[in-house]
Amino acid sequence: MPVCRWVGWFLSTNLPLERVLFTGGRSPATLALLRLFAAHGTRAYVAESIPFNLAGASRFCQKSLKVPPPAQESAAFVAALEQYLKEYRIELLIPTCEEVFYVSRWKQTLEKHCEVFTSTIDVLTNLHSKYQFVQILGGLKLSAPETVRVETSAQLEAALAEYPQYVLKAEFSRFSSHVLINQPVEQALAEVQPSPEQAWVVQRFLPGQQFCSYTVARAGKIRAHCVYASVHCVGQGSTIYFESVSVPEIEQIVAKIVDGLDYTGQIAFDFIYSEGRYWPIECNPRATTGTLLFEPQDGLSQAFAPGDAGPVHRPGGDRNRMVAFAMWLFAMPQVRSLSAFQALWTEMQQADDAVFRADDLQPFWAQFQLMFETWRRSRKHKTDLLSASTLDIEWNGHWPKQRSA
Repeated sequence: MPVCRWVGWFLSTNLPLERVLFTGGRSPATLALLRLFAAHGTRAYVAESIPFNLAGASRFCQKSLKVPPPAQESAAFVAALEQYLKEYRIELLIPTCEEVFYVSRWKQTLEKHCEVFTSTIDVLTNLHSKYQFVQILGGLKLSAPETVRVETSAQLEAALAEYPQYVLKAEFSRFSSHVLINQPVEQALAEVQPSPEQAWVVQRFLPGQQFCSYTVARAGKIRAHCVYASVHCVGQGSTIYFESVSVPEIEQIVAKIVDGLDYTGQIAFDFIYSEGRYWPIECNPRATTGTLLFEPQDGLSQAFAPGDAGPVHRPGGDRNRMVAFAMWLFAMPQVRSLSAFQALWTEMQQADDAVFRADDLQPFWAQFQLMFETWRRSRKHKTDLLSASTLDIEWNGHWPKQRSA
C-alpha cells in the first residue's frame, strides 16, 4: 500500500471508540467490521443468539455473549443487551443483521446506556417493505419500477395481467427468497396466496446488470460507501464474490435517500442498470457483506464515530474478496463446462477469502460449525438453508406474541 495513503489515513483519524458491541456475529459482514474496529484499537464484543458465530470466534473479539432469540423472545433479548451494555460499559451498539429491527424498536430503552447506531423503527419498516420503499423513492423523485401491492389472489391475478414481464416477491423478505420472475401465471397463482397478513408485491421486470451498494450514514450524511457487481450469489441474492466498482450515479441516489430520511445506520441497496439508468429496487437497512471490501487503512470504523463528517471512506484495496466456502458450496456446482470452470477458477485466484486469516484462524473453523447448525435447523423446521439462517432474527412486518423475559 502506498506510504502516502497510510500517512493520510493516520492524519485523518480521530481517537477510536473504546468499547463497541456488535449483534449479528453470524455474518461475515460482522466479522469484517470487528476486525476493522480492533485494528484501530477498539475493544469489540459480540452478542449472538446462536451457539456458533464467526465474529464471536475471532481472537479480536473481547467476549462472545449469548442472548435470547429476538424473534421469539424479544423482551428477554433486549433485557440481555441492557445487561451487557452496562456490564461492559459499551459506548456504541451496532446491530448488523435483521435483529436491527428489534434493536430499533427498543432503541429508546437501549439508548439509556449508550448510543445505538440505527434509525427509528418507522424508518426501517418503510425501507424494509418492498412496497413502501418504492413510495419513498417516488417521494424523493427517484426512478423506481412500477410496483403493486397485493393482498388477495384476485388482486394478484389482476396485477400479473398488467405486467406480462414481472417480479413477484413477498413484501417482507430477504436474500431474494420467495421470488418468482416471469413464471407462467398459472404457476404464480398456484404457488402464492397473498393475504393482508402476508402481502406480496408485483413489480415490472427490468432486465440488466445488478449492483449492490453498502453505506454507513450518520444524520443523513454518507460517511462510508462502496458498490460492487452482484455476479456470484447464493440463489438469487446474497452476494459471495466482491469486486469494488465506482458508480457515481449510485452514490448520488444513495445520498439523496439518506439525506431525505435523515438516516443514521448502515444501509444497503440493490440496483439494476436498465434502460440507460440505475434503478433502486430493494433496500436492506442493515449491514451487508460490502464491509468485506474495506481494509484497516480505509477507515471504515471511523465512519461510525460521532463528530463532524470528513471525507467519505471508500475501499482502496486492489484485491477482490470472496466467501470461499460459499463459492465452493454454491458457485462451483453451477459450472457446466471446462471453460466456465477455468473462468471461475481465475476469478477465485484474484480474490482473498474474507473469513480465513492466518492470524485469526478460529472464524474459518467456526463457519463449518455454523453451517452444520444451520443445516440442523433447516431439517428441524423443514425449510431451506437461507431461511434457516435467519429464523431467530428475521422480522416480517408484524410483531407476533412473544414469550416474556
